[in-house]
Amino acid sequence: PSVDTCYEYVSPLGLMNLCIIGKDLGYSMELLDLPRESYEKGVEKILSKQYDLVGISCNFTNSAPSCIQYAKEIRKKYPQTIIISGGNHATLAPQDMLFNNYDYILYGEAEESFKEFLARLANKKQVKDLDGLCYLENGKVVKNKPFAQLEDLDSLPFNDFSNFDLEPYFKWAGMRYINIETVRGCLYNCAFCATVNMWGHKIRRKSPQRILEEFKVAKRLAADF
Repeated sequence: PSVDTCYEYVSPLGLMNLCIIGKDLGYSMELLDLPRESYEKGVEKILSKQYDLVGISCNFTNSAPSCIQYAKEIRKKYPQTIIISGGNHATLAPQDMLFNNYDYILYGEAEESFKEFLARLANKKQVKDLDGLCYLENGKVVKNKPFAQLEDLDSLPFNDFSNFDLEPYFKWAGMRYINIETVRGCLYNCAFCATVNMWGHKIRRKSPQRILEEFKVAKRLAADF
């Protein structure tokens, strides 16, 4: 989403994972990364076509106003579109989204729950009993039990960035660099950090071999290191 300040503009690895997962399952997916766009330009892009499902990442609280407004505009123009959210803010404050036109929240780590969510929708199956889901029922927020966390981070999609344009990120940063995820989870409980809420306390790491392969991709695409 658009944000009131954008100090860091890097490729959104989590959203890219979800996009790759959806494409691998045979769905038509489109990734709109809009933090540097004005709210008006963002809405224009989102409403330019009708989607069956729109997922909006509400990661930081300063993006929540745009996320809420996006959903309002989508619901007004395309009332049948399913609107979902995830990310840190949506995980910690699902009521902010659910009381503002969102149908579901996939909270916490969501690659596997998103995969199951898509499969159930495609097969016209019930989604409300899905682990890792929040939704409204009789005006109250229902939060299902967490979806089982990935034990093997190597099972995450391998992103060679061939489906994504990295040039806008390089131009913004003034250098060619790529962010890489190597670990999830944290042993600590810092009040200022949402890491544990998203990824839990258990430390899970990608294998050295997987990290090396990701570095090879980064070296090929981003020559400034």
